[in-house]
Amino acid sequence: LLLRALSACCAPRLARSVLPLEVYSRLDTYVGRVVADAVATCETRSNSTCGIAALAKKIGDAAESARRRFDLNAFGAMIDQEACDILRVSMSTDLTSLKATCAANGTWPPICSGMELEIRNRLNSELWELGVACSILSPGPQKEYVPQCSSLAKAMIADRDTLPSCHNVSRAQCASNFCDLYNTFEWRIRPYQMQTDVASSPYMTSFVLPGCEVIAQNEYRPEECHLRDDVNAFCECLCEGFPIIQPQNSQDCKTEITHYLMFGRQRVDGLDLSRDCEPELCKLLSSMRDSDNAYCATLDLPTMQECTALYLHKVEENCIWEEDSGEVNVLECLDGHRCNLNDEGWACCNGHIGRGRCPSETPVMCDIICSGLTEYCCGEVGSCTPRPCSPVLRPTPRYLAVTTTMTSTLPPPGSGANLADEGGGIEIRVPAGIWIWALVIVPLCGGCIALFVWLRYCRDKFDEVVVPPCEIEENVDKLGGYNIVKPMPKYKESAFKRPVVEISLDKLPNVRPLGVELLELKVVRVHAQGEKHGWKVGDVIVEISGVAVDTFEELWARMQVERDRPPIKFIVERLGDAGVGDDERIAMQEAAEEAEAERVQKRKSGKIAPAPASNEAPGRPPKQAWGGTASPLAARGLASSVVGWETWLDRPDGNPAAAGGSSPAGGRGKAGGKGAGRGKGAALEDEVDALSIGTTSRGGSPTNRGNVEGAGTRTAASTGFMRDFPVTSEAKARIVASKSKRADPAASEVRVKTDAWGRAVLQVGGD
Repeated sequence: LLLRALSACCAPRLARSVLPLEVYSRLDTYVGRVVADAVATCETRSNSTCGIAALAKKIGDAAESARRRFDLNAFGAMIDQEACDILRVSMSTDLTSLKATCAANGTWPPICSGMELEIRNRLNSELWELGVACSILSPGPQKEYVPQCSSLAKAMIADRDTLPSCHNVSRAQCASNFCDLYNTFEWRIRPYQMQTDVASSPYMTSFVLPGCEVIAQNEYRPEECHLRDDVNAFCECLCEGFPIIQPQNSQDCKTEITHYLMFGRQRVDGLDLSRDCEPELCKLLSSMRDSDNAYCATLDLPTMQECTALYLHKVEENCIWEEDSGEVNVLECLDGHRCNLNDEGWACCNGHIGRGRCPSETPVMCDIICSGLTEYCCGEVGSCTPRPCSPVLRPTPRYLAVTTTMTSTLPPPGSGANLADEGGGIEIRVPAGIWIWALVIVPLCGGCIALFVWLRYCRDKFDEVVVPPCEIEENVDKLGGYNIVKPMPKYKESAFKRPVVEISLDKLPNVRPLGVELLELKVVRVHAQGEKHGWKVGDVIVEISGVAVDTFEELWARMQVERDRPPIKFIVERLGDAGVGDDERIAMQEAAEEAEAERVQKRKSGKIAPAPASNEAPGRPPKQAWGGTASPLAARGLASSVVGWETWLDRPDGNPAAAGGSSPAGGRGKAGGKGAGRGKGAALEDEVDALSIGTTSRGGSPTNRGNVEGAGTRTAASTGFMRDFPVTSEAKARIVASKSKRADPAASEVRVKTDAWGRAVLQVGGD
């Protein structure tokens, strides 16, 4: 058992040692590893006289010769079919004859039947590009070997770097790979272009491979392949996200989606998308639509819901809505059904996947869904935004505008250049005697360059100015000017970098939407609401929701657009307090002072009217009776009911009633009265009565306070102060209770103060 296991494990290595290494390598490179291993195993188990090694060498040589011819003449040249004829005969007819001869001699072991099967399968495989290309070039007497168009597409994709592996190559290499594939495919689908004049089975000029009838009608510009919108979409966008595709129900969705995107969407027969792999394609398109790739945003990729509504596994052609139905009142559905709107109405496509083409009177299918998932509205030209179609799904590729000029040194396609000779290539002819001049000119040029560099170095060395690591600052004092030497500041590179911060707002209120004050686009003041969002003084707004702004008007206009599309993202350059200049701070301070002045002015305007312009208040006796000057309180805006109070208290005799005058409130002065013999509590009540009409006593006696006894009989409405601020009985009781516990109000001090609104008020007492 151990010997059998060792022999089984080492059989391939022993087989390779028997079969010549050169033959094995050639089979492995041009035919395939499976065929090479099968031939080596058969050669090991059979007798060397059977001739298996000779057949393997013939197959390998023919495959190598044919592959070189195809590589040298991939596009734009005719190919000799001799190598392909030899390859087909050696892999079919010669193999059958060899088997019969060896079996008759008893040198054909059963394991060699496996080799025969592998060789025949490889010859007929639609994934072997060399075999498919030879079947086109050498189709047989009755064209029995002509392959299908899908077989050519699958073979070329299997043998080249396409969508599954393009994320590992550069952008230029990716575009070159796709263009080489498409150019070769377009050349091979018309076989007459490949055959020489002596071909054994010539094709007609109108013949195309079966299944390529539709794609052959598309306009193709081989010299502008790099401008195809689908090629650019593959290399710039889809290659990045292709690895996310996963197999579904044992199906290789990566390969199937590659066949569909490259050829199936262009209506090559046999390369349709299956129902199992359709969700994987929609996942790829929607994920790249939502990615950060800027180029993907220009491709109109569908969302997951929009892609599902396309029914890619059912429709025969994508994006048919770009054309109308060609008839009035006739709507064409995605499955090809056509219905008359007058008879069946607009809902006639509900059971036929959805609307495909609009009627000719409303030919534009708008990017608005009227109902369901696929019922897009129809409108007139210019009435709405047309429904887009992504380049990766459109059946007919388009070419981008030419932005650069390219010059090619290769012969143009179809010029008749034949590079079939294996020794052909570019020939360089050098004039005679050029080597002598090269030996003289090259050293001379090198010496001149070295001399120039040395002179430049010497000049820079002697002209170098030593800059002291310090700075000089001029200053002046009382003795004159002087200089201050300071070390140069050491700046860090990071100090000059402007950090970029993203601020996201869930909504924009109508009042103070950002919670900040702006000077153009710079934040100069932050309110409490702005601090919650993360704003800082010195922030400069540079972008809002991906749109750059340069002025406040652009910012405000963009905010109105983004208000209904939260969240709103702001990109700011955070400069900090150092980013606000002195002139901006001065402008901000002046604005704050103006706002404060306006606020104070509003507070000053109250219900108490300012003092009249004249020196005499209403109801006040003539100036001679008081013996004083104009009231200084009138200029401070004191209430008119108490203007003249201090002049009344400053009479020489200290008794305003002595001259028979009256108080500013209209009270009569008496030498005596009922108040003269009353107690302290009654006197306090009289004082409250006096305060209620705007008067009080400073240095008088209870006799003086008795002058206000008749306050109850006076009319309180005689002053504006009492009309606006009457004293109730409860307030009067509180004042009497508080005054009873303190010193005699007759000896209290009268002060003039300013309240919070800037108005002058009169304070009685020391508190």
